Amino acid sequence: MKKTDLAYAAGLVDGEGCITIVKNKDNRCHAGFSLYLRVIIGMATCDSLTWVNAIFGGSLYSNIRQYQTYTLVVYQWAISCKQALRFLESILPYLKDKQNQARVAIEFQRGKHLGGYKKDELIEKEVALYEKIRDMKNDYKKITIGEEVLYE
Repeated sequence: MKKTDLAYAAGLVDGEGCITIVKNKDNRCHAGFSLYLRVIIGMATCDSLTWVNAIFGGSLYSNIRQYQTYTLVVYQWAISCKQALRFLESILPYLKDKQNQARVAIEFQRGKHLGGYKKDELIEKEVALYEKIRDMKNDYKKITIGEEVLYE
């Protein structure tokens, strides 16, 4: 794959994407919940998302959002778990705004299949990474000037 393609995909993630660790209630799991990696890109047009899907796999969705004066179709591309790991590893050098989130997500997914951890230790490590990426996202919502936080 060309570097320009990887850089373009990284730009889509930086501008229109979300790198997250999803927490679902799951009574079948030891902890009562499960965690998994997910990368999503959402846009009002689908050409770039169709291209990303053809190159990296994943799933394409469309949602209709109804507002008072207009209707908007939003297209989403999503990829999870091992596929998301390979995707993030390939675009990591080209990410700008979300490179640190991608590093946490990569660490999370790589740790999913490491041997040697006791179940509780693995759950604690996964939860710590889940909380770390969640806190990174909350930092984006803060507006600061110097040391002063103007909006949270």
